[in-house]
Amino acid sequence: MSFKKNWERSSELVEVSASAIEGMVQQAIPDNKLLSYELISEGCSNLNVKIQINEPESPSFILRIYFANQEGPFMERLSHRLLKDRLPLPEIHYIGDYENYRFAIAQYMRGRLLRDFLLEHKNQSEIETMMFAVGVLLARIASFQFSQSGTFNRDLVFTGGCSHDGYLHFINLILKKENIVSHFNHAILSNIKQFTEKNKFFFPHGTEKNFVHGDFDPNNILVDQIEGVWKVTAVLDWETPFAGNPFCDISNMLRYRRQMLPAFESSFLEGLRSEGMIIPEDWSCRVDLLNVVALLSCLAKTNSEKSPRQCEDICRLVEQIVEL
Repeated sequence: MSFKKNWERSSELVEVSASAIEGMVQQAIPDNKLLSYELISEGCSNLNVKIQINEPESPSFILRIYFANQEGPFMERLSHRLLKDRLPLPEIHYIGDYENYRFAIAQYMRGRLLRDFLLEHKNQSEIETMMFAVGVLLARIASFQFSQSGTFNRDLVFTGGCSHDGYLHFINLILKKENIVSHFNHAILSNIKQFTEKNKFFFPHGTEKNFVHGDFDPNNILVDQIEGVWKVTAVLDWETPFAGNPFCDISNMLRYRRQMLPAFESSFLEGLRSEGMIIPEDWSCRVDLLNVVALLSCLAKTNSEKSPRQCEDICRLVEQIVEL
């Protein structure tokens, strides 16, 4: 059980100098003094730095430096504009470029990763309360409907999506790639093909228009204990949203459900239903099918020599699904 906790970074960690951090802050907030900064998260692709300006009692901010997705901060700003009345997510105050860095100044959101809460907590009641709350928030995200399905850019111009046939084409194509085939023995490859063929009717149709976060998992959710009760304080990393089927987010959250107590899964689904989302009886087939596609897609882009732990975890998850 890891929730990607031990995965290697998807890009090499770039050491950002103190002078560069100071330069970014000065560019974004020119009339303020940087008192201190602290690296709080390296993530898989970005660098997050907690910054304190003016006085120790002043609000903190997050300096977020993007190494992979240069459109990321614009999509995060758009997501805040669309969803700020539905759930807690950080506001992007400034987006800019400094030297070779794309960066943003974002609202600081208090809390710790839901991943760490789940891995360390043994209190079933608290897990039930937390996962119910997570389900409620995801239902509120999915309740936002766009005018059409597909991916979109910062100006809300839609640029295409994935149809039911597109999913079928993708899975058939990827199972012919050598860097996929080499990770599994013949029996597992046969199981993958049989599983996807048997459940292919559960692929999204490509006509759904719900707001999809795109990376909704315990690594992108902050929680904190407020007045003795654990609550969600923020949903982070809105870099890859699209209009589609909410099961894309549901499957992401439930990817490691087989390593968790039953309350993790049941309370999350109960939270979704409490907001009016209809969860069909065949939900587990839909979740597993989308996870196989997502995991194989990730595996195809992963260098096994540089990221052996990531490859091992992905293969283990795929095998658990198709061996059932």
